[in-house]
Amino acid sequence: MADNSKEARARAEARFEKAQKASQEREKVHGELEAEAKAVREKTARLRALRLAREADDAQAAQAAKAADAAAAAEKLRAAAKAKSDKLKAAAKATAKKASAKEAQAAKKAAAKKAPASKKDRA
Repeated sequence: MADNSKEARARAEARFEKAQKASQEREKVHGELEAEAKAVREKTARLRALRLAREADDAQAAQAAKAADAAAAAEKLRAAAKAKSDKLKAAAKATAKKASAKEAQAAKKAAAKKAPASKKDRA
């Protein structure tokens, strides 16, 4: 019986050691998996932050480009309005000059008609 007891004890110790090794191996694998999962979460968070920052920069650049386009369009409209205004002013000035020249010519003709008549009256 002593031999049975020793053999049973040896088998029990072998099973215990085997269970201990399996438990240690599970803990080791679990620790590795947890470390990998943590690294993946950290990398994902870092990449998400970079993507969000890039998207914010892209949106800001698009908004700036849109504002620049609007400013350029407004400047183009201002330039066109100024050119049209200058053209109208020049046309008005030319018309006024022609009208003034016609008035001066009409005044000369009127004066020329009166001048001979007044010379005749003197004679």
